[in-house]
Amino acid sequence: MGKLIVGLCRRPVPVIALALLLLVGLAVPARAFEFRSGNTVTIGSDEVINDDLFISGSTVIVNGTVNGDLFAAGMNLEVNGTVNGSVFLAGQTLSVNGRVVGSLYGAGSSATLGGRASVARNAAFAGYALRTDNGSAIGRDLTVAGYQALLGGQVVRNVTFNGGGLVLSGRVGGDVTARVGAPNAAPRLPVPLPGAPAPAPQGIRVTPEASIGGRLVYRSEVEQSDAIQATPQGGVVFEPVEAEEQPAAQPGAPPAARRGPTFGQQVLRWFLGVLRTLVSLLVVGVLALWLVPRLFLAAVGRARERTLAAFGWGLLLWIGGWVIAVVAVVIILLVAVLLGIVTLGGLAWVVLGLGLAIWGLFLTVFLFVLAYASKVVVAFLVGELLFGVGGRRYQGPLFWPLLVGVTLFALVRTIPILGPLVSAAVTLIGLGALWLVWYDRRRRAVPPA
Repeated sequence: MGKLIVGLCRRPVPVIALALLLLVGLAVPARAFEFRSGNTVTIGSDEVINDDLFISGSTVIVNGTVNGDLFAAGMNLEVNGTVNGSVFLAGQTLSVNGRVVGSLYGAGSSATLGGRASVARNAAFAGYALRTDNGSAIGRDLTVAGYQALLGGQVVRNVTFNGGGLVLSGRVGGDVTARVGAPNAAPRLPVPLPGAPAPAPQGIRVTPEASIGGRLVYRSEVEQSDAIQATPQGGVVFEPVEAEEQPAAQPGAPPAARRGPTFGQQVLRWFLGVLRTLVSLLVVGVLALWLVPRLFLAAVGRARERTLAAFGWGLLLWIGGWVIAVVAVVIILLVAVLLGIVTLGGLAWVVLGLGLAIWGLFLTVFLFVLAYASKVVVAFLVGELLFGVGGRRYQGPLFWPLLVGVTLFALVRTIPILGPLVSAAVTLIGLGALWLVWYDRRRRAVPPA
């Protein structure tokens, strides 16, 4: 187990990306899973996987057949075979040039749908650049959030784009809805992204060979009709938006309304929030499984077997912890003041410094347990229960229940109203379970009188 944890720590990027992919996979009924990992993972053209397949590696190449859903994470991902389910990809460069019977979801620096790519249902991509080549086909809708999209393939229904530059030279059966930048704005690459192609000019461009069966609705700072060289069957609608940089307000003029975040910014904030929670809890959980596995699993057992008791103890400890923190700092200050009066300041600074140091240590440990340790305990329990659906006891590597549990928690906590309630309950149960482990060990250590 220690070797597994060390190996995962050495390859954090594929592990974190794979965890993000599980956000979608947790919503499906429990089925059998098959896991592959390594520096380079290849599914041969004659290989058939009859389960949902999870792959993590620096380079992942799928040339065979997967009779289930495919989850892949790494640096360079290629899907050239057939997936009789949906595909979830997260990595640096993504390439699909095979057949996907379900939907395709991708996140990365760049993604390419080759000329032989076929997606029977929907496709969605979040990242810097997407390119669909002539001959590729998406059976339903395409959604893109990023900087640029070069669409040369076919989309049977609708296209939704939110970014900087959109070039459409393929066929769209329904509507095209786009939010694009101004054509006179310089191409931009916000941060260096490995694997990202050269930035395309901002704005919208529809080539003469393009075909749009519905309406073209685009939002931009400026009207760009000269760049639309093919006529959509439903016509063209231009919706102006305010420029990114507002002119300085004149003296005495009413303040301009503050612009809210764009859809892309909202998606990015949500993604970063989930990623921040996921990585933090994953690191704490990996360290717990590596350094103190027996204590950690004992706390998980208390949370499973004595859930209500753990919740009650957690509530008492949460209230008591904050009361102790407030009372302690007041006592430290009072003692320092009294000693300052009695000893003319001789011991006041010593007591104040030492007391505040101990108080700070207590508060740091208390906040760490509330923010991370308690949540990791319950997250692991949830992951273990999910892997044990059907009455069977999970006997596999301990990392996978941890990964599934913290991923599910990172997703649920973003839900309005429900998320804070779930987070509070998880914190109290985990806090109480840790207390029960400490209390039981201390009681066994003290011999009876």
